[in-house]
Amino acid sequence: MTQAKTFGVGTAAGFLGSLIGLGGGFVAVPLLTGTLKLTQHQAHGTSLAAVTATGTFGALSYGSVGSVDVTAAMAIACGVCLFLVRTILRAALQCIVQLNMQGQTV
Repeated sequence: MTQAKTFGVGTAAGFLGSLIGLGGGFVAVPLLTGTLKLTQHQAHGTSLAAVTATGTFGALSYGSVGSVDVTAAMAIACGVCLFLVRTILRAALQCIVQLNMQGQTV
């Protein structure tokens, strides 16, 4: 039964997302939390995993017919990677600072 519900959520999210032009996460996350009773974090993670898969295959499909500006795609990817590295380093620094506070009030 859970697999049928999961398939139904994916189908509904894909249909509604494409029908009204919204991202699948806008539709999928509420369906995942409401129908499958996932936590908010589980629903977001599940939605992101699904978007990653569909985005990858979509990009490969467009790329196979020459409809991807590879230079622009690489520039965007580099910008995203730099942002991610900065975010990860900042989060690590914040963890170190918090661990060293040892009960002090922030």
